[in-house]
Amino acid sequence: MNEALLPQERHERILAEVRRRRSVRAAELAALLGVSGMTVRRDIGHLAERGLLSRVHGGAAVLAAQKAAAAEPAEVVVGMVSPSTAFYFPDMIRGAQSALAAAGGRLVLQVSRYDEQEQWRQARAMVDAGARGLLLTPAPGTVMRDWARGLGVPCVVLERQVNGLDLSEVDSVRSDHAAGAARAVAHLAGLGHRGVALLAVDTPTRPGILEGHAQAVAALGLSAAPVLAVSQDERAEAVSALIEECARTGVTAALVHSDQDAALLLQRLRSHGCVVPRDFAVVSYDDEVAALADPPLTAVAPPKAHLGRCAAELLLAHLRNPAAPVRHVRMVPRLIVRSSCGASPVSAAGAGSARVGSRRSPGSTGRTGPGG
Repeated sequence: MNEALLPQERHERILAEVRRRRSVRAAELAALLGVSGMTVRRDIGHLAERGLLSRVHGGAAVLAAQKAAAAEPAEVVVGMVSPSTAFYFPDMIRGAQSALAAAGGRLVLQVSRYDEQEQWRQARAMVDAGARGLLLTPAPGTVMRDWARGLGVPCVVLERQVNGLDLSEVDSVRSDHAAGAARAVAHLAGLGHRGVALLAVDTPTRPGILEGHAQAVAALGLSAAPVLAVSQDERAEAVSALIEECARTGVTAALVHSDQDAALLLQRLRSHGCVVPRDFAVVSYDDEVAALADPPLTAVAPPKAHLGRCAAELLLAHLRNPAAPVRHVRMVPRLIVRSSCGASPVSAAGAGSARVGSRRSPGSTGRTGPGG
């Protein structure tokens, strides 16, 4: 049984299946979702109470008004331009697809590979083919007001900060990476670390991480700690440099963007005879493969699926009401506590107040930091 599906996700998939087939048996929905028949019947009852479907003997069906509307060719096609389908982006794509399917719409995807000219060509082609709106994660530096005026359809920008004139032209949904980084620093400070180093690789996420780290260090009165902002080509050398700087300064904790670099840090610390989390605490940023590290990495997890779902819902709302105001939504990432920081797993809400578990206090082993 897949009872781990969130209720909203189950509801969206039930509505999508009912709209597609016009009626469906509860047993079929249970098999499709991998949940119990009781769970499906409860979900059907909830959706019926909200007026989203009809509850019939043994299952669910579309409402009479929806049957009448089905004769109209009303499918809403939305285009999505994503720079990649690897790592960070699949969950955002699935979130958008889920929300559109629940509303009877369809998502069409193109992958730009961060090419500014290619992303424009792909967006233009989808609009020409009938897309009613666009979900866009543009290459850094793209001027969004030009897109909004040139394409002639509503646009929602995903996981990019819009500034200046762009603010008045397009809706946007993004993670508050500054808040996510600050949450990680506060968590480590709560475990007793008086300095938190930072390694951040050059991505569109990095400016927010740098900002949040600096703000939290100042607000919490932490000691100065190494901050390494490096290019993609420098990441392996930067991990070694971080270890050396932390050993020199006595810093015993670090926030590392991204998961791959945090996992490499764990390996290099082990080769220096440093035990994580006893001698050094690590938090990664992204939570793509953090749980697979040894030890599993505490991680800041941007709400990727929620971002995609919210962006699709914003676009649908704008299509229903073109006079709706432009909106900019920011979501605060979760902190998922695992073994690498020395705290017992706790909920994200209580992460900042977690206490040291079996990990010794910083410096109690006689080390001044990793490799010291």
